[in-house]
Amino acid sequence: MRAALLALGLLLPSAAPDPALLQARYDAARDSVERALVRGNRSAAAAAQRDVAWAERHDQRPAGWRGARDVPVFRVPAVARAERARDAALASRLAAIGAGYRAWSAFWVHDLGTGAWAGWNSDARFPAASTVKLAVLAEALRRGHGPRSSLWYDLRQLTGWSSNLAANRVTRKIGGEVAVEASLRRLGARSSTYPGPYRAGTSVAADAPKPPPHGHIRVTTAHDLGRILYALHAAAAGNRHVQRRTGLTRGRAQQAVALLVHSVRGGSIQPYAGAPTAHKEGWISDTRASAAIVYGRTPRIVVVLAYRPGITDAEARALGRRVVAAVG
Repeated sequence: MRAALLALGLLLPSAAPDPALLQARYDAARDSVERALVRGNRSAAAAAQRDVAWAERHDQRPAGWRGARDVPVFRVPAVARAERARDAALASRLAAIGAGYRAWSAFWVHDLGTGAWAGWNSDARFPAASTVKLAVLAEALRRGHGPRSSLWYDLRQLTGWSSNLAANRVTRKIGGEVAVEASLRRLGARSSTYPGPYRAGTSVAADAPKPPPHGHIRVTTAHDLGRILYALHAAAAGNRHVQRRTGLTRGRAQQAVALLVHSVRGGSIQPYAGAPTAHKEGWISDTRASAAIVYGRTPRIVVVLAYRPGITDAEARALGRRVVAAVG
């Protein structure tokens, strides 16, 4: 019966494997897949992939997800104005939303066409959840792990549905948490941290009027996430200064944006029906985080962070709708 339940992915959470053992099984299976593919042994690769799939079910892989080794494509518009003038009217609207929210929130908006920006509580440190996996993605691509790399499958899962297993494997292969922290700094993140691996299966700043009272050590800010997304977009759009600073070529940055565009839709930012959106979501029991580049008529970066023990998806989406409406 247990074998049948495993095959169907129906085991109760209490029966889930120990996270360390789950990660070890995933890592071993992924290594086996790559070795088999190098040898041209497709049957061995398929057998090892079944172990990968088993581990991914326990890591909450969405049932409808089909991304594997495919290479998404997205044409990044060649407009990338850096932060210029503060949009005081938008900042006032965001402040009203933040002050009226019953818990803790932070917002950041950056118009890539004009360089206008606005934020509220944007330098306050919030739990980062999965959002800082963006630095893992950037560092892997900076080191040349593109579509022909043995890490491409993992990068597809990391961005596609935020696999913790894939993020941990990639981090180990590219030099560990120290390398990811360095990537965060190159991307412009000033307050974000990457203290260690994710669990498999599962300072006063300038603009921080209402920092949340959390005890997390993996943290980020709305402004940091905005800077990271700007760096990826600007490098992809051809900004040579940003390319030099991040170490990302135009092609590698375009791959990063394409991966984020072709990921599972969701989160608190649901703007402009039909507009392509490069986004990274983060969700844990007390936090919902959404960081997105919305490629509408005018490309914009929009970041919404919300913190409250017991927060719900519906609550976060309602907050996101208010922010999107304020942006216009």
